[in-house]
Amino acid sequence: MQHIWIFQLAVTPSEATKALVLQQLDAFTAVWKAHGAPVPGKAEMRHDRFIVVVAEPGHATGCSIDSMTKGVTDILTRQNLEILGPERIFFKGAGGQLDHMDFKEVRAAILDGRLSAATTVFDSTMGQTNDLSRWELPLDQTWMGRFLPQKA
Repeated sequence: MQHIWIFQLAVTPSEATKALVLQQLDAFTAVWKAHGAPVPGKAEMRHDRFIVVVAEPGHATGCSIDSMTKGVTDILTRQNLEILGPERIFFKGAGGQLDHMDFKEVRAAILDGRLSAATTVFDSTMGQTNDLSRWELPLDQTWMGRFLPQKA
């Protein structure tokens, strides 16, 4: 199983900033090491709002994860891109645009109809599976589904 980390961006970067960030992330992952040994990995941007870093299993260690987190954070900070914490839940709005809210708002958003069972959400916890196929799902297939009204 791959190891995956997701960094959520507060805003969509310009095309120039996106290109620069991706170039810098490629340069970082090319020299990423764990105890002197290369960490086979890559970084990519998805939906213009997420930096996804993937490492091959068995290569990333505590120190290399710390250096990756610092490296990615430094790259984004230099480009004035704010990283949002895991308490922010991203979802696709009715028009397909990305939006986000604090996870504490999810229940109320379901009850008032802003979110539904079919709303695509980006669950950065991925159920702790490190499986990107568990990241972008309908709300009812995530931990947030427990807030949906029960059908009789």
